Amino acid sequence: MSYQITKEQKQKVETKIIECVDKINDIYQIDLQYPAFDFRLKGGVAGVARSGEMDVSFNDYIFHHNFEEALAEVVPHEIAHLGVFQKSKIENRPFPPGHGASWKLMMHTLGVAPRQYHHLGIDDNFKKTVQQKIYEYICLCPEKKIFPEFEHRRIENGHRLGRVFVCPTCKVTLKNGQRQLPQHLLKASHGK
Repeated sequence: MSYQITKEQKQKVETKIIECVDKINDIYQIDLQYPAFDFRLKGGVAGVARSGEMDVSFNDYIFHHNFEEALAEVVPHEIAHLGVFQKSKIENRPFPPGHGASWKLMMHTLGVAPRQYHHLGIDDNFKKTVQQKIYEYICLCPEKKIFPEFEHRRIENGHRLGRVFVCPTCKVTLKNGQRQLPQHLLKASHGK
């Protein structure tokens, strides 16, 4: 199902993108172009930056239900990814890990807390409609870390490229995630 983002909201997103790009260009003296953007992202992910294409995709559902928070957090988050990519390309150095020190510094530059995950409200009915595969990772925390398939693939592909992903709480390396059924499907399969 598609949620209508108003013309005014699209304009606010575009203005925020321009503001973030201009600030990054001014401070880091790079020539980051204004990326194209759309609202075609689905599932539980709020936004994705595609550095190779220099564009950004946002989740219409999440923006529709949490517009101000998404505008303030998600837009700078994704633009910072593009900025780090452009900066590393100009400096002729390898692209650093997605949410590493370079990205965190760029987020501080944009005046936003460098949180890897957004904590925007998604209601239970929406969660039930997202039939995505989820994976559990075990670390030193008492509870297992649950990641959607998108994040699981990022972690597994990162390991193949020599990147390390750690639990944000206990700092143990996350690896070998195991596929699990989402909770609402587990309950249904047990007759609950």
